[in-house]
Amino acid sequence: MTTPMSPPTSTPRKPSSAPRSPSVPPPAIKQLELMNLLRAEIGDQTWQFDAGRVARMLSPKKLKPESLRSHENGGYTADPLDLPSTHDFHYLVDDLDIQAVFEARFSKHKFDYHSPSSIGERSHYDPLVCFLNECVAIGNQVYMDVFIGRKKASHHSRFPIVDIKDRWWPHLTFHTYDRPTGDGIGNASPLKPDLVGVDSESAPILCFWKLTSDVGKADNLKAEIAIATEAKDNWPEMIWQSATYGRAEMATIPLRAFSLVIAFNSKSQMLRFLIFHHGGISATKELSVKDRLCCKNICLVMLSILLWQSPTDAGIPPFTNGINFLLPPLVERDESKGGHGEITNVLHHALSVRGRSTWIASIKFNSSSSTISSVPQHSEHFARKQLHGKVDDFLPKESRSGPSDSPFPNQVTSGRYSLRPRKEKRATSGSNQSEPKSGHGSESIQDEESSDTNCLYCFHNKDIKFTLLRWKLTSGNIQDWSEVKDGGVLKGSWPQAAKRNLEARMFSACTGNFGSPDHIMSFEACYEDGSPVSNSIFLPSANDNLENVFWNLHGAKSHLVYPKPDFRSLCFSLTRDEGETLENCTSAFELMECLLHSMLGWLDLYQHDFLHRDISIGNLLKLKSA
Repeated sequence: MTTPMSPPTSTPRKPSSAPRSPSVPPPAIKQLELMNLLRAEIGDQTWQFDAGRVARMLSPKKLKPESLRSHENGGYTADPLDLPSTHDFHYLVDDLDIQAVFEARFSKHKFDYHSPSSIGERSHYDPLVCFLNECVAIGNQVYMDVFIGRKKASHHSRFPIVDIKDRWWPHLTFHTYDRPTGDGIGNASPLKPDLVGVDSESAPILCFWKLTSDVGKADNLKAEIAIATEAKDNWPEMIWQSATYGRAEMATIPLRAFSLVIAFNSKSQMLRFLIFHHGGISATKELSVKDRLCCKNICLVMLSILLWQSPTDAGIPPFTNGINFLLPPLVERDESKGGHGEITNVLHHALSVRGRSTWIASIKFNSSSSTISSVPQHSEHFARKQLHGKVDDFLPKESRSGPSDSPFPNQVTSGRYSLRPRKEKRATSGSNQSEPKSGHGSESIQDEESSDTNCLYCFHNKDIKFTLLRWKLTSGNIQDWSEVKDGGVLKGSWPQAAKRNLEARMFSACTGNFGSPDHIMSFEACYEDGSPVSNSIFLPSANDNLENVFWNLHGAKSHLVYPKPDFRSLCFSLTRDEGETLENCTSAFELMECLLHSMLGWLDLYQHDFLHRDISIGNLLKLKSA
């Protein structure tokens, strides 16, 4: 059967394209408005799969050797199918000993979801918490049995597993919450998840999307949200509410490949695991908590999550912890010649669920190292809005939903590129053409997570490692990272697969020319097994009939023209020049001079066959020095 396909589409246009600048902070977004914006942003990129396939999507995985393809210097096809799919990996959850122990443990367990006698979604909170924690308990038992069994038998596997206390979430437990979080994301109001999964057995009084040094470490009173859970009596409203949680999780680790939310329909007593990635939503099909086979599938997906051991398993690039970056060698493939960089300032993060989610930071380089195990304590900062008051104020009977006087400055945004306004005045001028518009539309909901204080923060405290590359593109005659003494600007984004080397080619073609940035390197991020950091595994493969996996969440009528899956991968570009907003110009003459230089830079791009179609205040930058 041939499935009808729609023509390629770009990311939906942002509902409001009003210009922003550092002096004009974005308006506060109410929850209903945020849900509608996310609904437009994600569009028709909604997919659903069998629970077994989703369990593999979330499981620790390794690329099959026969699937490894190295693409140096952009020498690969732009076909999205060049990205690996589900059949290209081995999965830890499929290991024979894990499956055998899982079958044995599940067969001994009797699930009995206690449906509440009263009506309303809140009456399901406690039964759902008990159910999810039962699933976690089975997963923990399976993990311990397999770990002990492999240790006794000196079992060798392509997937060694660590002690349970060293897993990604060693103490994952679900609790009823139903009150505002201790922090808000961007210019949105604090969210109010119904249930929370946290890496703590103690029920927290106050939950945060990101615990920072100013808030303190996790304890019996506060915790960081691992998995948010929403319960409502209809799917569409619940999905877009869940999308606000997925957006918040994306904000805490900007470069992550996906975020995970659990949704429960209190009317049908059906559950779904929702994976939010940069190409939309992928979910399990409905799973009834009253059906034993469905309960088994829920436990299997939960087991895949409990098998996470490293940043890679959680969808985080293994070569960074948010502060330190291990960049590939400029010339050779020798790890010892890789670059050890440290982020000094996050200049911009265009927060979104689906889209490019552009992240830009200043970076300095020092000694080379292949493994970094320590995390700078002074860098655990995350600028954001925050609820304030004593922890006692957030007890369930006294919960509050609004922020009070905040010591954090308001976030600001400047078009596509949000830059922190600088107080000192500059007399020099120039331009930095930051990005060619690649046909993806606007970056949708974009918020600035920077302020007058550093917005640096650590993603995790695990080791980071160099990784293999599928392709990289370097410019100039730089042979070693020691030659990049003054550092540069590192940009990461999630372009559509067919255009993922477009910006690299543009930077390389125009590097060092008047009005264009001085390009050092561009590359596609990869995990340790050489697979790209992408969303391809969450999307339909070439063998899928789209009719069977498309989730008609918007209620469109039959005879659908199914959307083309939005494949994206994480790509980085490093340039020398750091720009600042044109609002820092000290005179009309200086502003006109900068605009003239920008026009010459645009013309240079055009003469090299690149048409920059997004000329805005955020994409015309004034150099710090000329």
